[in-house]
Amino acid sequence: MGLPLPLLQSSLLLMLLLRLSAASTNLNWQCPRIPYAASRDFSVKYVVPSFSAGGRVQATAAYEDSTNSAVFVATRNHLHVLGPDLQFIENLTTGPIGNPGCQTCASCGPGPHGPPKDTDTLVLVMEPGLPALVSCGSTLQGRCFLHELEPRGKALHLAAPACLFSANNNKPEACTDCVASPLGTRVTVVEQGHASYFYVASSLDPELAASFSPRSVSIRRLKSDTSGFQPGFPSLSVLPKYLASYLIKYVYSFHSGDFVYFLTVQPISVTSPPSALHTRLVRLNAVEPEIGDYRELVLDCHFAPKRRRRGAPEGTQPYPVLQAAHSAPVDAKLAVELSISEGQEVLFGVFVTVKDGGSGMGPNSVVCAFPIYHLNILIEEGVEYCCHSSNSSSLLSRGLDFFQTPSFCPNPPGGEASGPSSRCHYFPLMVHASFTRVDLFNGLLGSVKVTALHVTRLGNVTVAHMGTVDGRVLQVEIARSLNYLLYVSNFSLGSSGQPVHRDVSRLGNDLLFASGDQVFKVPIQGPGCRHFLTCWRCLRAQRFMGCGWCGDRCDRQKECPGSWQQDHCPPEISEFYPHSGPLRGTTRLTLCGSNFYLRPDDVVPEGTHQITVGQSPCRLLPKDSSSPRPGSLKEFIQELECELEPLVTQAVGTTNISLVITNMPAGKHFRVEGISVQEGFSFVEPVLTSIKPDFGPRAGGTYLTLEGQSLSVGTSRAVLVNGTQCRLEQVNEEQILCVTPPGAGTARVPLHLQIGGAEVPGSWTFHYKEDPIVLDISPKCGYSGSHIMIHGQHLTSAWHFTLSFHDGQSTVESRCAGQFVEQQQRRCRLPEYVVRNPQGWATGNLSVWGDGAAGFTLPGFRFLPPPSPLRAGLVELKPEEHSVKVEYVGLGAVADCVTVNMTVGGEVCQHELRGDVVICPLPPSLQLGKDGVPLQVCVDGGCHILSQVVRSSPGRASQRILLIALLVLILLVAVLAVALIFNSRRRKKQLGAHSLSPTTLSDINDTASGAPNHEESSESRDGTSVPLLRTESIRLQDLDRMLLAEVKDVLIPHEQVVIHTDQVIGKGHFGVVYHGEYTDGAQNQTHCAIKSLSRITEVQEVEAFLREGLLMRGLHHPNILALIGIMLPPEGLPRVLLPYMRHGDLLHFIRSPQRNPTVKDLVSFGLQVACGMEYLAEQKFVHRDLAARNCMLDESFTVKVADFGLARGVLDKEYYSVRQHRHARLPVKWMALESLQTYRFTTKSDVWSFGVLLWELLTRGAPPYPHIDPFDLSHFLAQGRRLPQPEYCPDSLYHVMLRCWEADPAARPTFRALVLEVKQVVASLLGDHYVQLTAAYVNVGPRAVDDGSVPPEQVQPSPQHCRSTSKPRPLSEPPLPT
Repeated sequence: MGLPLPLLQSSLLLMLLLRLSAASTNLNWQCPRIPYAASRDFSVKYVVPSFSAGGRVQATAAYEDSTNSAVFVATRNHLHVLGPDLQFIENLTTGPIGNPGCQTCASCGPGPHGPPKDTDTLVLVMEPGLPALVSCGSTLQGRCFLHELEPRGKALHLAAPACLFSANNNKPEACTDCVASPLGTRVTVVEQGHASYFYVASSLDPELAASFSPRSVSIRRLKSDTSGFQPGFPSLSVLPKYLASYLIKYVYSFHSGDFVYFLTVQPISVTSPPSALHTRLVRLNAVEPEIGDYRELVLDCHFAPKRRRRGAPEGTQPYPVLQAAHSAPVDAKLAVELSISEGQEVLFGVFVTVKDGGSGMGPNSVVCAFPIYHLNILIEEGVEYCCHSSNSSSLLSRGLDFFQTPSFCPNPPGGEASGPSSRCHYFPLMVHASFTRVDLFNGLLGSVKVTALHVTRLGNVTVAHMGTVDGRVLQVEIARSLNYLLYVSNFSLGSSGQPVHRDVSRLGNDLLFASGDQVFKVPIQGPGCRHFLTCWRCLRAQRFMGCGWCGDRCDRQKECPGSWQQDHCPPEISEFYPHSGPLRGTTRLTLCGSNFYLRPDDVVPEGTHQITVGQSPCRLLPKDSSSPRPGSLKEFIQELECELEPLVTQAVGTTNISLVITNMPAGKHFRVEGISVQEGFSFVEPVLTSIKPDFGPRAGGTYLTLEGQSLSVGTSRAVLVNGTQCRLEQVNEEQILCVTPPGAGTARVPLHLQIGGAEVPGSWTFHYKEDPIVLDISPKCGYSGSHIMIHGQHLTSAWHFTLSFHDGQSTVESRCAGQFVEQQQRRCRLPEYVVRNPQGWATGNLSVWGDGAAGFTLPGFRFLPPPSPLRAGLVELKPEEHSVKVEYVGLGAVADCVTVNMTVGGEVCQHELRGDVVICPLPPSLQLGKDGVPLQVCVDGGCHILSQVVRSSPGRASQRILLIALLVLILLVAVLAVALIFNSRRRKKQLGAHSLSPTTLSDINDTASGAPNHEESSESRDGTSVPLLRTESIRLQDLDRMLLAEVKDVLIPHEQVVIHTDQVIGKGHFGVVYHGEYTDGAQNQTHCAIKSLSRITEVQEVEAFLREGLLMRGLHHPNILALIGIMLPPEGLPRVLLPYMRHGDLLHFIRSPQRNPTVKDLVSFGLQVACGMEYLAEQKFVHRDLAARNCMLDESFTVKVADFGLARGVLDKEYYSVRQHRHARLPVKWMALESLQTYRFTTKSDVWSFGVLLWELLTRGAPPYPHIDPFDLSHFLAQGRRLPQPEYCPDSLYHVMLRCWEADPAARPTFRALVLEVKQVVASLLGDHYVQLTAAYVNVGPRAVDDGSVPPEQVQPSPQHCRSTSKPRPLSEPPLPT
């Protein structure tokens, strides 16, 4: 039955496409895109003027007039006066109270002032009328002091402080001059006529309220004689019953127009829990200082991934807590976006989700803008709604229940008179409508935690100056219409990473930021320009920054020692493709870089760009606007394409690419002009040396392989078979793979190769033959790898045949390639197929086709499990027996599908099959010597010697009986000796407990000073010492000569190695790994792990040990454990030297409670393992035992795939023996399903093990299948059951695990695909790597790590596989040792 040709060709094409190399993708090559972040470097260090105050800065203030300026810095017990450049002028002592040196205390009289107590400055503001500085502290009932400013020489000084406190007018129950609260106070001073009014807001609690009668909000008038404040001031206070539960924090205050505003963070209501907070704006009248005009309004700030201009729709994330705020006028562009007029004032606030700035899914901080004009309108509308609405408003509460008696609009608070002076407008009111805005930066602040904010208008832009929790300053242009941040600067203040203080002061064109005990003076136009790395980024900076290009860097003119300009940038070539081209053909050259033109849609004017390659001109091609390259707003690149034409005078070799740009029109910011030269382009001559096969069927579909040199040069190539193009499938330097087109008839036709339009020299032909016709397939059954015979006509016309088996669900394929001589039949092997059917076989369609010709399908083909021989060892025949019986598992089922032959001693026997038992009658001519003869079974051409057949004799039986008796006798003597020794030691201990005689002491001394005991010993798991097995010395001449020749290449003299036998790194069933040191010829010492054998005595096992070490010699990869060398000591067994892994194996590392890696760390470990396994797969290496225990961690936390082989610990629940190999142990719970069934291992079985390793990582080292017996695991997996998803495992990563555990090996991904998929999982995880772990680690069982007996040693981790430019924070700090 024929198979449709299109289906056959498409399936074959899919198979081959999976094998294409990366070179074949060069046809779609694109310029590597450059991230915009690469055009700036925020790690550049700037030095700005600073002052160290000697203690934590509590408040700052600045004063400036036409002639003088000063900065005031308050710390505990001190007030510093600084000059405009932060130079020290003088210091005023403000505490402790009771200290004779306290200057402010003395201004209030002799006292007494109470017990000694430190003074913290809570208020530091300028009184504009005098001018003077007002400070209020936490002592002396929060009283304030007035410091008039006095010019002395070139600096301002403070006059003697005036105490704003009158003893006659202040009592605990009514303290007019008690202003500041230790819990926090905000003050704004407003000058009205010749009077100064202090608008004060303080946080209160019951203890403060009982001490000196402070007020929450008050308006106080300063007396003209500066003796305090006028009594009888208007105020509001939290009612006594709410003082303990309703705390109001005042964050910011300012004066704008006719009003004074306070910003608060407080509970939502008097009944809500204290942790349910939101932000309110308080407005007071600055023209008429009356408390009746008190208004409150809730401010809502939200983050929405997609900006919504109005409201707070569902799906947005609220940020209710205000962190910092500032009000400022805005530029025209931002004013239009905020629906206000240019120059109007806007309140900007930084909000967080909770009080400490933490966040869930969104950014840590957001910034919202509230126009003052809109705030006032909303408040007035709320007042009108309360006082002049319909009767339905009677149900509207006036609010502010924590300040006043509850009441409803328009009624005044309860108990108040309803006369003319008690109108609705004249009582405090809570406006019930909230003002909602969304994040100005649309979440782009990300993980940045903002603690300070100051906004300035600079020309036509508005800039936000933000301090952060880690001591940095961000200066960012504010623009709602952008989805990226326009940085002016982002630099560290150098304050050891301490948070920036909330309050920021301005002095002229500088801002004063406080962090820790320092004050910094930062220019509003930024600290400099050196963080801009490219010319185009430098000249696009805002003009107020004053940046220009200084040769090779961005700088300000006064800081540039050489030529400085702001008008042009030279072009810059960063990459080009291709890197070589044919000497006689054309090449389409693509140049990548920057400053080729000003805008992506620009048309390059004719005559402005000149490109030359060596001596050859390259004609500039117009841009292809029909297929724009995909781009990203976070990336950029510019491209030019030109066609390089052949030049007779051009020579073969490497030359330079030159781009010259002249006479380009100027753009908005600069023009492009200059020259750029890039070296590395090569002119070569391609050579074609062979074509195979040179024949194929008329139907086409033959995969031609063209071999030669420099076949991938240039950008265009074509293979022409009789003038028709051969479809290209793969191109690299030495090969071209293409699929032949159909031919017109059977004939030998010309074949040509063209590169760059020029024909490669050579005379080649291709022979079209008759299409192969498949008529039948025999036999009708088989197993993986068994032979079948294809019958038909013209079978030699096809170079290869494809066999495909489809069982109704999955398809497996194999190819049978080569040139055959028989026209009518062809012998091929079946593809690999795993039988999962419980009945023991599977039926399906077996299809076969040759190249692109029509195929043949055999329905009902029966696929069986492959037979497995059992080695019987020695078979003894009794004198009367004349036949041999051996078991060959599965042979009975496949006997009809393959040929079976059996020989004894080289002579064929007429065997008989009874199920899986093979019976071989001995040939009469066969003579059985004393050593016996081999019994060999050949199945489908594969032969196995199953046993050695000998004839039993009476003497042999008697020898066996004697041997058994001797062994029993030796065992009894050993048991008796052990019992006597144990009894003797017990008696000695009993005697030693009563007395120690001199003889006993001398015996002990003699033993200690006598000859050393050379008996070797090894530690058991419980810590006791047990003797090692005595090993007979292996002589070098006993080993394989070829193996010894290989060992000589990596042989290390034993004199250069020191083994610390008391430092055991790892122990296993067959050997031990010690810590040691290797000294090379240059006397360089290297710590190493020395792998030795202790329980192996057979030469074959020693040779296997050496081959394992030699196998590692040729492996070189960052994630593969390398080999240092092999040492052959004079006596004993060989030893392999490997790099010392400080952090031991990965399994113990992730299990240790002292470690606290994040999910991103664990997945990154898996990514490194995948990289190492990708390399092993490329080297055609099958690991067979991939697990976390066989991966090591070096000092830089780099994972290295290893396999300590014979020194590996053997756990009964993780390994079981294979009967054929005495010492072979298999890791069943890491093995693939097909490996459990057939004991065959491939790269795809390693992929299965990698999935289990990922599961180990995400469960922190839990054992897989803990409740499944190893012998039941195959049945468990065959039912489709798999390991469950770990608790913290991302869905995308568990999907990767399930793909690794596909029952069909062909359906599992390659390690190359796994590297890409795990990289995507790592990139999707938020946060940094937080591996900051202890280093002392010895891999001697779990107890050495878990009991914490080894003192931890702090180490700094090196960069991981996925590096981050940000500094990792120690969020996973390990516990300190106790």
